[in-house]
Amino acid sequence: MKYFFHVRAEGGLIPDDEGSDFSTLEAAVKEAIATARELAMEFPRGDGGAKLECVNVVDEAGRSACILPIYGNL
Repeated sequence: MKYFFHVRAEGGLIPDDEGSDFSTLEAAVKEAIATARELAMEFPRGDGGAKLECVNVVDEAGRSACILPIYGNL
């Protein structure tokens, strides 16, 4: 199944228009956690840059499957 990792930022939504194929939701969530960690390291809070909030994992039917904070304990 295809999943999309949309990033919510202070200025709105940064959509994932391509998505990625995963065999299970659990595999998609595992990758989304890694993505959220990478974004937190690349765009540290308080540096004056992008104010990123979360990664929303959405399935190909458009249903939100999981929302992961970009900052916090992941």
